[in-house]
Amino acid sequence: MRNYRARGISKDGRPIFDETHEHCVVAEWLDANKVFYAHPANGEWRHPVTAKKLKRMGVKAGCPDFLIFQPSGAHNKPTALELKALDGRAPSVDQVAFMAGLELCGWVIGWHRGADTAIKWLETLGYGGR
Repeated sequence: MRNYRARGISKDGRPIFDETHEHCVVAEWLDANKVFYAHPANGEWRHPVTAKKLKRMGVKAGCPDFLIFQPSGAHNKPTALELKALDGRAPSVDQVAFMAGLELCGWVIGWHRGADTAIKWLETLGYGGR
């Protein structure tokens, strides 16, 4: 993985990386553990014409960062993860609504600040046993 430089230190002494770095850490962990997932490309700035086209094609605001289709060992359900940087904001209204919809469909949902916390949560669900 690219060598990222922390942009600060949290109150408990952990380095604060940007959200991109946190996502890369989780994606690498999921790949290393052969977990079947996708990271929807909803984020980032888009040219207005492209944004309109993607919306017409079905891109939905609030879709979580990681959609894990492989059922977890603990719950036998798919899992959705919204991931923020350590100093990131809470999920948006659209993100909360999307996760609530997934939960109604039987998904396990969660949001976490930082890759370490997210990975620990995924392990409690039964992911990571390779």
